[in-house]
Amino acid sequence: MFFYHRTLSHALSITGALIGNFLDGKKEDIIVSTGRILKLLRFELDDTGPVIQTLTSVDTYDIIISLAKFRNKDEARDWIVIAADSGNTTIFNVNAEKMEFESVIYHHFIVQIPKRLPIEHLAVDSQGRAIFSESNLQDKFKDKISRTLPVHHMAVDTKGRAVFIAAMEELKQIWFPFGSGRLLKILEDVDKKTLIYDIAFVDINSENIVIAYLATAYEELHAGLKYEIKKRRKPSLIFANVDSDEVTKIGKMECLDYANSLISVPGERGVLVCAEDSIAFYSMDSSTIIRCSIPKRIMDPKAGVIFVCSTKCSRNLFQNPNQKDESSSFFPSTQNSIYYLAQTEQGDIFRIQLVVNEFGVNEIVLKYFITLPVASALCTFESGFLFVASEFGNHYVYNIADIENRARVHPSFSSALPKGKPFLFMHRSLTITPVAEIQSLSPIMHMEFEPLASMRYRLCLAMGRASLSALKISKVEQDVTYQNRAKIEKERDEIPVRMWIIESTLSISEESEMLIVVSFEDSTSVYSLDGTSEYIMQKIESTPFAEKTNTLGCAKTGEDAIIQVCPKGVCLITDKKNKLIHRTEEKDAIEECAMNKKSLVIAFENKQLKHHEIDKDGRVMKSKIPRRLINGPVTCMLLSDKSESDQLLAVGVSIPPVKTSDSKVMASVNEVHLFNIGLSEIKLLCMLKVENSPYSFLFMNGESNLLSLLVGCEKGRLLTLAVEKTAEAEGTIKHELKISNTETIGSEAVQLLHVPVLTNAEIGYGILAVSNHPWFKESLVGDFFQLKSDISPCICIIPKSENIATILEDQLRIFILEDLQPKLPVTFSLEYTPKKFAVDSYTGNIFIIETDNNSYTEETKEKKEIEFRMHVEAAKSQQRTNLPPLENIPKSWASLLRAINLTGVNAREVFKIPFDQNEAALSLCYFQQGGDDLLLVGVAKGFKIETVCCKEASIYTYKILEDGETISFLHKTEIKSAPLAMCCYDGNVLIGIGRKLALYCVAPESLELKLLCEKKDASFP
Repeated sequence: MFFYHRTLSHALSITGALIGNFLDGKKEDIIVSTGRILKLLRFELDDTGPVIQTLTSVDTYDIIISLAKFRNKDEARDWIVIAADSGNTTIFNVNAEKMEFESVIYHHFIVQIPKRLPIEHLAVDSQGRAIFSESNLQDKFKDKISRTLPVHHMAVDTKGRAVFIAAMEELKQIWFPFGSGRLLKILEDVDKKTLIYDIAFVDINSENIVIAYLATAYEELHAGLKYEIKKRRKPSLIFANVDSDEVTKIGKMECLDYANSLISVPGERGVLVCAEDSIAFYSMDSSTIIRCSIPKRIMDPKAGVIFVCSTKCSRNLFQNPNQKDESSSFFPSTQNSIYYLAQTEQGDIFRIQLVVNEFGVNEIVLKYFITLPVASALCTFESGFLFVASEFGNHYVYNIADIENRARVHPSFSSALPKGKPFLFMHRSLTITPVAEIQSLSPIMHMEFEPLASMRYRLCLAMGRASLSALKISKVEQDVTYQNRAKIEKERDEIPVRMWIIESTLSISEESEMLIVVSFEDSTSVYSLDGTSEYIMQKIESTPFAEKTNTLGCAKTGEDAIIQVCPKGVCLITDKKNKLIHRTEEKDAIEECAMNKKSLVIAFENKQLKHHEIDKDGRVMKSKIPRRLINGPVTCMLLSDKSESDQLLAVGVSIPPVKTSDSKVMASVNEVHLFNIGLSEIKLLCMLKVENSPYSFLFMNGESNLLSLLVGCEKGRLLTLAVEKTAEAEGTIKHELKISNTETIGSEAVQLLHVPVLTNAEIGYGILAVSNHPWFKESLVGDFFQLKSDISPCICIIPKSENIATILEDQLRIFILEDLQPKLPVTFSLEYTPKKFAVDSYTGNIFIIETDNNSYTEETKEKKEIEFRMHVEAAKSQQRTNLPPLENIPKSWASLLRAINLTGVNAREVFKIPFDQNEAALSLCYFQQGGDDLLLVGVAKGFKIETVCCKEASIYTYKILEDGETISFLHKTEIKSAPLAMCCYDGNVLIGIGRKLALYCVAPESLELKLLCEKKDASFP
């Protein structure tokens, strides 16, 4: 059972990737699956350099586990097939005009399996090996138990005639889609009780459809074995012919090795079978098998090797593919070859060359290319680039020519070479810079949200795998520079809602330079503000303002004219008088208003918009433009800064839920309307429905001077809308609002403001968004970063200055934004995969344990390198030297304990304690007792993941000294099983030891661990 959830950020780990022509037949694009999301990416080389951008995406609400493409006959575009873990299989195409995915076929893949089998547990490891245990309870399986299995494998005919879908157990289906994309027929294979490893289509150069799959029958898997993984059964390669009525087996071949995957070979009536330590070509017409051993690393020749991912590539991608190998004259050049790139589970990438003559495939040649992080998918562009979707960490694009230039010095290995010792090669570290990169935090191994060194809370992530892992600490919040603070005179219960700071007039005060107009819920207050650096603030007791009502808008429009908009009307304050120039009726109160230098637009509760003109003296004049009806209550308004005849007006509308005649409740409707105020009418240009109610607007110019509209909504949502113009017939222009970006910056409504920023004594402008916390970014294309200070949504800019004012509780705070640059997260590279870490908030130390299986410690590496160097020198020497054979040190666990200190924005290593070879650090606990800082590390020697058992297990106790820079080993406490978890509990330590839960205390003087009690054979769900 899976827990499905929605997060603010999409998954970054790519589980599948394809390259094809999904929009048109000219450009290649990338389809990737990240969790539930299917994305269309485009890699381009523009003027600024290579870039990967997301064109569109769709949420499938299912975890995507299989991905394939096909192309119908006489079409130039590719179609996408996805299969989810819930059993849903969908065929998509991409609508190039709307730039969105469209679902063409949707089908639920249901598999009902009667479980009357002698197998209790069944699983398949990463190498495709079946691991199972026999049931000793025969009565347990007398009844049939039905269950639904997800789709695990999928293959597509290269000609787009059929889609082959298979679950890991039992059932196989073949889809026959029409050219129009509609489903023709679903054919189920009747072959039951099999475990399927992989499937592929066989290209036989005819109209017949042939499929191949690796499978093993349950009875063959059982075969009287019990807990014997090493004696696993080799799978069979089955060829089957498919027509519209049935699936007919035409051949079955026993694999020579433990195979795990298949690769289709175009036009050669066979498939490549990837197995442990070898790759072989099996033909459906011949019993001859072309087999080539996979080269192994010279430093680890006994390790098993399998291919985990591959991609077919054009021979044009390689420089002089017909040239003889520089390292050997054994291999002849050939004009007819098929090329692949395949990667092993160690990360080594090989070029696979199938040499083809008139009789078919007669040779397989492998050449080492480069070592990259293990990928979930490899894809090659026709333009000569390689896309690597990494299983862990970031995803990269490399230039194949750069890789090939460095691979020339490596030898090639052929299936024609005499059989004998395994092929060996010396792998090289990654020295090639990728041309493009997609950031990814996957996998996050551990996370803490703690204050570091008395600073604000920081998010700490231990992420990655092996040497590519790292500890990332979130970026530092930026602080603002406060100029002054002043207390506001107000009633205790009054809450400031809006604020305006305008230049003073003679009608109000002859001494004050600035006026602060603060609107509360039911009243308005006016304060004087001295424009000096001290910003002295005083309340003005008697003013012409309407103070017994709240204010919706206020602005100085002339030398001695101020406009105040209230729910009951529009007031013009001039000559020390308040003139009510527009009075509203009780049922016609004003809801919102928007104003610039030339226009005033007010929205009434009766769903009407009215326009007023403002003359050069700042007086409000009647307009010839008639009122405009809208379809709901107005939540916010904004007029563009342009004061010409054509002005843009953004209006947010929120229609509350209503009950229909049949007592059904209709959901609320939220819309963004864009109007044009012309000479004769308020014309609706376009509208867009949004998820949350609009709260504030901000007009911005984006790329190529295109207009964008930022919408701050309720529930912390921030939308970036692009205003697109398209020319139509008769010279008209059609406007359209499209959501180009969606962000969530909090849980409260978002207030937007265009604010000045002082950078290197120069004034620029940026975007300030205030929700639960203030956020800032310099431009539309930038990223928001959080400001450290508290800023309320009641905010405005002080005229003729770079200062900003906000009211927080009963204080007016004046601040300036200067030298705001987003700080990058602190990243500290690690040596092994991080497992757990603990934080000392006082000193800023982070204690982390790193553990990797199938690895060497630094001490073992140095020992093997010295020994290997001695044998190399002895081999070069003419004198015979009797050296002992190379010591066989199998790869096992390598672990260490590390302390990292973070002060400010820099991280440094405090100390590092390596553990012995084959010791796995599994758990960690940091706590304080009696003034002592103690660190406990749970270590297991010879730990086995499958059975969760070990040869020895112990708890290491360390004491951190007062300076926080050194650590002292105290003692080692032996336990009976692996310490998988530990934590502090009521001043003691709670440790999970195997299936036991034990409570230990620390002796006050000796600081030794003493067992208090334990729960034996604890059963956990």
